[in-house]
Amino acid sequence: MRMRKVAVFRRTGLVLFALLAAATFLVTYGSLQPSRVHAQGTGLGSPLPGLTTGQLNAFNLGDMQFNVEWDPVKGLGPVYTNQDCANCHANPVAGGTSPVDTPMRTTFFGKVNTDGSFDPLTSEGGFVLQPLTASIFIPGCPVKGETLVNAPDFNVMSQRLPPDLFGLGLIDNIPDVTITSFATNKGMGIQGSTNTVVDWNGKTKVGRFGAKAQLASLLQAAGTAFLHDIGVTNPVVLNEDCPNATPGTPACPLSQVPQICLRRGQPNDLNGKQTIQIFNYLVYLAPNTPGTGNSNGQAKFTSVGCALCHNPTYTTKANVKVPINFIGGLSPVVQALSSKPANLYSDLLIHHMGPGLADCMGGGPFGQASGDQWRTTPLWGVSSRPLFLHDGRASDLMTAIEDHKSLAGTATACSNVYPDSEANQVIDNFNALSSQDQADLLTFISSL
Repeated sequence: MRMRKVAVFRRTGLVLFALLAAATFLVTYGSLQPSRVHAQGTGLGSPLPGLTTGQLNAFNLGDMQFNVEWDPVKGLGPVYTNQDCANCHANPVAGGTSPVDTPMRTTFFGKVNTDGSFDPLTSEGGFVLQPLTASIFIPGCPVKGETLVNAPDFNVMSQRLPPDLFGLGLIDNIPDVTITSFATNKGMGIQGSTNTVVDWNGKTKVGRFGAKAQLASLLQAAGTAFLHDIGVTNPVVLNEDCPNATPGTPACPLSQVPQICLRRGQPNDLNGKQTIQIFNYLVYLAPNTPGTGNSNGQAKFTSVGCALCHNPTYTTKANVKVPINFIGGLSPVVQALSSKPANLYSDLLIHHMGPGLADCMGGGPFGQASGDQWRTTPLWGVSSRPLFLHDGRASDLMTAIEDHKSLAGTATACSNVYPDSEANQVIDNFNALSSQDQADLLTFISSL
């Protein structure tokens, strides 16, 4: 009889636990559609194949957190660029780039000094312009949305398209030494170099994320975007961005964000739980599956020199474990990320691209990259992108390719002088192809 009572008690406890868990889930994620829960799949936006049940659950929870719409009570602001991650990463599916009908771009700004160095104007709201403000939620909050007018010392700005996020877990686990070994003289004027930067935990690593490879790890990239885009402080970035000032008033010190505008303690994501959840979505998100392409186009891609920078594949580390918290905890080995090909078509190095593509922003928040150096953009997933190059200036691949050529001179964005683009000889080789070979090469790239 006693054993039956214990069994009934245990069953009752399990039911109550399940109901409590369900209630918590609904309170936190009730506005999200159940259709967002993914099973193993092969379509764009699916999780990596071969995930365990636990890893798949982590991916789904992270996917839901990626779609949470933030408010000041949760930590939004005081200034921000958007209320949720997914709003900037929606095309052609969640995890992609900016919506094609209303392209979104993040504005970077700062000051190029007389010696050519870059000042991110942190005290004036730089280096990311955050045009939205928590004052729309909080009566009496004096913080206004940022404008370039309210950054009186800025003299240079650059716009960046939101990158697509597919396959980032594979990129995160390519060994540093493998990337470094690719930084050699490859001929045709192409060298490339690593952007060696400091990770969120103070460790020096090879940069691999961001338009200038200024971020060392996927966890750092997730936490940095959480702060600059949504205003949520977290273990990666502990301090709020300083809003820029009203004209005629002193610039805002970092430590003096008005308290009325802050509805949650600092850091907003105290132990990094929500940052880790978003990281789980990103680390387990599968890359785009390339199409069949064109064999002649692929051959020409290699022969003209495109593959010297757009390296077709790297291999991830063996026995990959991913962070599960910010105090050094690691998961069991993730087989879906271990010793896998990462067919990204990028060397992840930074290359001089000449004054034509220079935005004059280098050093400081961009590590060792100069104003004309850009990370080789991975081409996997290019088939789903409506715009090309870092700022979306090109709406077709032919224009994007031609814009890779730039002769040494003064950049239009500033008075800095930059060397020839490393891609000049490659573009000359491309232009020397027959029209059919060019078309085949474009067909191949368009299939990736």
